[in-house]
Amino acid sequence: QYYYGGMRYLKTPLQMDAIECRQAASQVEYLLPGSERSVIYRRDLWLSPCVPFGVVQYVDTVTDAVTNEVLFRQRMSISKVSHLADSNPQ
Repeated sequence: QYYYGGMRYLKTPLQMDAIECRQAASQVEYLLPGSERSVIYRRDLWLSPCVPFGVVQYVDTVTDAVTNEVLFRQRMSISKVSHLADSNPQ
């Protein structure tokens, strides 16, 4: 389940002005199989109806549940695409 936060403005390469986004986040604690170590998987989303599919950016983070050490982080952001398909198909 995602929990919504406030409105944020996110700069992207799509336009000069920042895009107004609704921030949302979800996280779950997971016990690694065969281990006593727990990790927390978290996803932060920036959502806007101004872009196709509604997702401007997301960040995935995995942290150690005890030490809060970041074990993994990946950010994916929307970007411009100049040509999706060949304009002169044969």
